[in-house]
Amino acid sequence: MKRVLAPLVVLAALLLGGWAWRCFPILPANEVADAATFRVRRGPLDIVIRESGTLKSREQVVIKNELEGRTTLIFLIPEGTRVKEGDLLAELDASRLVDQQADQISKVREAEAAHVRARETLEVVKLQVQSDVEQQELQKTFADEDLKNYLDGEYPNVLHEAEARIAIAEEELQRNTDRAKWSRVLFGEKYLSETELLADDLAQKRSGLEVQLAKDRLKLLKEFTYARRVADLKGRVRQGELTLEKMKRKGKSDILQAEADLKSKEADLDRAKDKLKKLEEQIAKARIVAPKEGLVVYATSVQTNWRGNVDPLAEGQDIRERQDLIYLPAPGAMAAQLSIQEAMLSKAHTGLSARIKVDALPGQNFEGVLDRISPLPDAHRMFMNADIKVYPSEVFLSGNAEGLRNGMSCQVEIAVTSYDNVLQAPLQVVVRHKGRPAVIVRAGAGFAPQEVEVGLDDGVMVHLIKGVREGQEILLAPAYESTVEPEANGLGPKSGPGSAAALAQPPIPENHAVAEAAPPPGHAREERSGSTEGQAAKGKGEKRRRFENMTPEQREEMLRNLTPEQREALRARRERAAGGGERAPAGE
Repeated sequence: MKRVLAPLVVLAALLLGGWAWRCFPILPANEVADAATFRVRRGPLDIVIRESGTLKSREQVVIKNELEGRTTLIFLIPEGTRVKEGDLLAELDASRLVDQQADQISKVREAEAAHVRARETLEVVKLQVQSDVEQQELQKTFADEDLKNYLDGEYPNVLHEAEARIAIAEEELQRNTDRAKWSRVLFGEKYLSETELLADDLAQKRSGLEVQLAKDRLKLLKEFTYARRVADLKGRVRQGELTLEKMKRKGKSDILQAEADLKSKEADLDRAKDKLKKLEEQIAKARIVAPKEGLVVYATSVQTNWRGNVDPLAEGQDIRERQDLIYLPAPGAMAAQLSIQEAMLSKAHTGLSARIKVDALPGQNFEGVLDRISPLPDAHRMFMNADIKVYPSEVFLSGNAEGLRNGMSCQVEIAVTSYDNVLQAPLQVVVRHKGRPAVIVRAGAGFAPQEVEVGLDDGVMVHLIKGVREGQEILLAPAYESTVEPEANGLGPKSGPGSAAALAQPPIPENHAVAEAAPPPGHAREERSGSTEGQAAKGKGEKRRRFENMTPEQREEMLRNLTPEQREALRARRERAAGGGERAPAGE
């Protein structure tokens, strides 16, 4: 039983010891001498954002290529020329547009002829419709009059005539009847011959037939001829009305069609004229003249892309539409274009004062104000490295800007705040302990973590608000790993210079020969096999000794000289090393 418990007790002791060192690591006395330290000091601290920038004019006229498509630059005024209003700055190849203009003039003339034909056709159609409608109205009027004439004139006359014929025929019949009667009496008395009697009888019969025929004609007139004639005349009136309505509608349709054709030809003419006008305007824009007096600056001289500077502007180049060609800056008003790193955004805001140092004018300082911070990061820088995000910004220079020109390089210092007398230490001394900021302070013969409250930093020194005292000795390059995910918690964003992830290691560039901090107990570096690895280890040991021999002021000055790119590169290497379970050396 004892043999079984003994290994378990040893194992439990080892685990308890490892946990104790994880939470309360203390360097033993024999390693304290090798550790680089820094004594907390009190003094002034200026929180400044330092970035490189480029000068440009705040107010400038941008000359663009306004020709559509791509064209060739055939003339370009030399850069740096002082021009007056109306001077020729550049000329673009417009030969293609001139050819198109000649063709378009012919199309305009054809469109004008078609428009005239359509306009005259409309007038002819209107006259024809008017003539047809008037003629049909006349025909309808005749039909109405024919009907009225028959009902009120012709028919009553024919009716009276038929009735008169009947009356006359009846009178004739009565006379012939009486005569035939007396002829029979006279024939009986032998006064008339039989021939005369037969003639009188025949006259009587003829008169009777005449009466019957007259009555039949009257009946035919009333029952057949009248109804058919009235129906025919009314039909002609109705047909006249329908024909008139049809002609009016057809005439209206013909007029609308002619008007639509005229409008179409007008639209074609307008389009042809507009295109001709546009070509004329494009040809005129091929000659680019100065809208005001100024100094010629090529746009390519101040433009960059992810590969570096763009090709300089020159005659014979292909120019795209809306491409910037020339800048005419206004004298006096200048601005500095710079990029603020993501880690510094929490400190920067518009309205902060700034100091600008121009590389071409050593010894001169210019004052300015941070006027603009882009809401989005620079896409070109993100393309180069997605982990590095910078935000384009502008600082407006105030006062006299004499001697400043577009494209000059400058250094910008944006003043965030200033402390007169505060406790401070290098930024790399702050690490994470149980999710809170801490420093590794001297504790007797070794070192132990001490939680602190930190304030703002300038990328090199950090303001220690609580937790330490002036002169207290702290580990300068702590090899202390946190078991808690880094948070902002007053130490800046999660990534970038000044972040919690970056606080565990000092931002020292590769080209500085400095020493590494002493490794933590239980984490001694393993000697690498091979001649190359051995030489690398020897070189790093040399760096460690040089770093230990530096004074705190020399170390601080060295850290201040780091460029933003070097800090970002070191931060990335430290994060990769932390992700792989090993600490990045201080000298890397």
